[in-house]
Amino acid sequence: MKIMIYSMFLNQLLFLFFIIHILKKYREIKKTPKGELIVVATLIDKIPNLANLTRTCEIFGVSELVIPNKDIINDESFKNIAVTAEKWIQLVEIKEVDLLSFLMLKKNLGFKVNYFLLGFSVNLNKNS
Repeated sequence: MKIMIYSMFLNQLLFLFFIIHILKKYREIKKTPKGELIVVATLIDKIPNLANLTRTCEIFGVSELVIPNKDIINDESFKNIAVTAEKWIQLVEIKEVDLLSFLMLKKNLGFKVNYFLLGFSVNLNKNS
Protein backbone atom coordinates (compact mmCIF):
# COMPACT_ATOMS: atom_id res chain seq x y z
CA MET A 1 0.00 0.00 0.00
CA LYS A 2 2.84 2.41 0.74
CA ILE A 3 4.26 1.82 -2.71
CA MET A 4 0.93 2.67 -4.37
CA ILE A 5 0.58 5.91 -2.38
CA TYR A 6 4.16 6.88 -3.23
CA SER A 7 3.56 6.00 -6.86
CA MET A 8 0.42 8.13 -7.03
CA PHE A 9 2.21 11.05 -5.37
CA LEU A 10 5.16 10.67 -7.73
CA ASN A 11 2.86 10.71 -10.79
CA GLN A 12 1.19 13.91 -9.60
CA LEU A 13 4.56 15.50 -8.87
CA LEU A 14 5.91 14.59 -12.31
CA PHE A 15 2.76 15.98 -13.93
CA LEU A 16 3.17 19.27 -12.05
CA PHE A 17 6.85 19.56 -13.00
CA PHE A 18 5.95 18.93 -16.64
CA ILE A 19 3.37 21.74 -16.56
CA ILE A 20 5.93 24.08 -14.99
CA HIS A 21 8.46 23.15 -17.68
CA ILE A 22 5.95 23.89 -20.46
CA LEU A 23 5.04 27.26 -18.97
CA LYS A 24 8.71 28.26 -18.54
CA LYS A 25 9.55 27.26 -22.11
CA TYR A 26 6.54 29.12 -23.46
CA ARG A 27 7.63 32.32 -21.71
CA GLU A 28 11.25 31.95 -22.88
CA ILE A 29 10.43 31.21 -26.51
CA LYS A 30 7.58 33.64 -27.04
CA LYS A 31 8.67 36.36 -24.59
CA THR A 32 4.98 36.84 -24.06
CA PRO A 33 3.61 39.40 -21.69
CA LYS A 34 1.07 38.29 -19.14
CA GLY A 35 -2.30 37.64 -20.66
CA GLU A 36 -1.61 35.58 -23.77
CA LEU A 37 -1.67 32.07 -22.38
CA ILE A 38 -4.80 30.04 -21.63
CA VAL A 39 -4.57 26.67 -19.89
CA VAL A 40 -7.49 24.32 -20.53
CA ALA A 41 -7.94 21.82 -17.70
CA THR A 42 -11.52 20.77 -18.37
CA LEU A 43 -10.63 17.07 -18.41
CA ILE A 44 -8.92 17.18 -15.00
CA ASP A 45 -11.35 16.15 -12.27
CA LYS A 46 -9.20 15.69 -9.16
CA ILE A 47 -9.47 18.71 -6.88
CA PRO A 48 -5.84 18.58 -5.59
CA ASN A 49 -4.55 18.51 -9.17
CA LEU A 50 -6.73 21.47 -10.14
CA ALA A 51 -5.64 23.39 -7.03
CA ASN A 52 -1.94 22.80 -7.77
CA LEU A 53 -2.47 23.74 -11.40
CA THR A 54 -4.24 26.93 -10.32
CA ARG A 55 -1.26 27.92 -8.17
CA THR A 56 1.16 27.11 -10.98
CA CYS A 57 -0.83 29.13 -13.50
CA GLU A 58 -1.03 32.09 -11.14
CA ILE A 59 2.73 32.02 -10.55
CA PHE A 60 3.50 31.99 -14.27
CA GLY A 61 1.00 34.67 -15.19
CA VAL A 62 -1.49 32.61 -17.15
CA SER A 63 -4.40 34.83 -18.12
CA GLU A 64 -7.13 32.22 -18.03
CA LEU A 65 -7.55 28.75 -16.54
CA VAL A 66 -10.42 26.69 -17.92
CA ILE A 67 -11.85 24.22 -15.40
CA PRO A 68 -14.80 21.79 -15.47
CA ASN A 69 -16.66 23.23 -12.48
CA LYS A 70 -16.22 26.57 -10.70
CA ASP A 71 -17.79 25.19 -7.53
CA ILE A 72 -14.49 23.47 -6.69
CA ILE A 73 -13.06 26.78 -5.46
CA ASN A 74 -15.39 26.48 -2.45
CA ASP A 75 -14.00 23.06 -1.53
CA GLU A 76 -11.79 23.11 1.59
CA SER A 77 -9.08 20.92 0.06
CA PHE A 78 -8.90 23.26 -2.95
CA LYS A 79 -8.60 26.30 -0.67
CA ASN A 80 -5.86 24.65 1.40
CA ILE A 81 -3.74 23.86 -1.66
CA ALA A 82 -4.46 26.84 -3.92
CA VAL A 83 -4.25 29.28 -0.99
CA THR A 84 -5.59 32.41 -2.80
CA ALA A 85 -4.38 31.75 -6.34
CA GLU A 86 -7.95 31.59 -7.66
CA LYS A 87 -8.38 35.27 -6.75
CA TRP A 88 -5.52 36.36 -9.04
CA ILE A 89 -6.34 34.35 -12.13
CA GLN A 90 -9.44 34.28 -14.29
CA LEU A 91 -11.22 30.94 -13.92
CA VAL A 92 -13.59 29.95 -16.71
CA GLU A 93 -16.02 27.05 -16.37
CA ILE A 94 -16.35 24.90 -19.49
CA LYS A 95 -18.02 21.52 -19.20
CA GLU A 96 -16.55 18.55 -21.09
CA VAL A 97 -19.48 18.51 -23.54
CA ASP A 98 -18.78 22.15 -24.47
CA LEU A 99 -15.01 21.81 -24.75
CA LEU A 100 -14.83 21.36 -28.52
CA SER A 101 -17.05 24.40 -29.11
CA PHE A 102 -14.90 26.46 -26.74
CA LEU A 103 -11.68 25.43 -28.50
CA MET A 104 -13.17 26.20 -31.91
CA LEU A 105 -14.28 29.63 -30.67
CA LYS A 106 -10.78 30.39 -29.39
CA LYS A 107 -9.30 29.19 -32.68
CA ASN A 108 -11.63 31.54 -34.58
CA LEU A 109 -10.43 34.37 -32.31
CA GLY A 110 -6.84 33.70 -33.38
CA PHE A 111 -5.57 31.47 -30.60
CA LYS A 112 -3.31 28.53 -31.41
CA VAL A 113 -2.82 25.25 -29.59
CA ASN A 114 0.89 25.18 -28.75
CA TYR A 115 0.89 22.24 -26.35
CA PHE A 116 -1.50 19.39 -25.85
CA LEU A 117 -1.09 17.22 -22.80
CA LEU A 118 -3.29 14.29 -22.00
CA GLY A 119 -2.64 12.52 -18.74
CA PHE A 120 -4.16 9.37 -17.37
CA SER A 121 -3.89 7.26 -14.28
CA VAL A 122 -3.65 3.50 -14.13
CA ASN A 123 -4.57 1.47 -11.07
CA LEU A 124 -2.19 -1.47 -10.83
CA ASN A 125 -3.90 -2.93 -7.76
CA LYS A 126 -5.44 -6.23 -8.91
CA ASN A 127 -7.63 -6.50 -5.79
CA SER A 128 -9.85 -3.58 -6.77
